[in-house]
Amino acid sequence: MNKQQYNQSKEYFIKYISKLLTKRQIINKGFLMEIRNDLLIKGFVNGNNKSKFFLKFLQSDRNHNNINIKESLYSLETYTKKRENNKTSISLEEFF
Repeated sequence: MNKQQYNQSKEYFIKYISKLLTKRQIINKGFLMEIRNDLLIKGFVNGNNKSKFFLKFLQSDRNHNNINIKESLYSLETYTKKRENNKTSISLEEFF
């Protein structure tokens, strides 16, 4: 995943949650707002319970039938953590 794909996926998930929050039949809106805040602040969905909860909405949507939406969601975390590791790792040239 590159930076452009990461940004597109993240924005898509944020817009999707915002659309869910406007629906009256959604009961647990507070949990969805926490997930949206995680995406906005951390860049990924933090926590296994939040991921599973959000995946239930994504997987039940017929628009995601031909997409591996689970992989897209988890790749946000992988991309963010790899980027953080690259920033904190020191090369030998920088060390000496």
